Amino acid sequence: MGEIIKRLGAVEPSANVATTLYRVPAGRTAVVGCINVCNRNPSKVKVTVAHVDGAIANISNEDYIIYNKDLVATSTLTIQCGISMAASDCLYVKTNTASVNFIAWGSEMS
Repeated sequence: MGEIIKRLGAVEPSANVATTLYRVPAGRTAVVGCINVCNRNPSKVKVTVAHVDGAIANISNEDYIIYNKDLVATSTLTIQCGISMAASDCLYVKTNTASVNFIAWGSEMS
């Protein structure tokens, strides 16, 4: 099937809940080119992004890409990455309030 360049995932997590943004399907690999974080709130929020090679219960300190980063009101953060991911690897996101969305862009390979 080759390489597919696409939006890998999009999510608006509930406040203070680590949520899967993207999980690499079985039999595939992926490269995440960037992650966009959009704060639609009228106030500052905190955002966290982690890359985990397993379940959310396995998040370790070395997995965080950003941790509790302040994102000012009604603003967007673009994280340029190039993260190589194996089958079943996950991107998890978390924020301290609602009305924040995350989008991952990249490519999947078979």
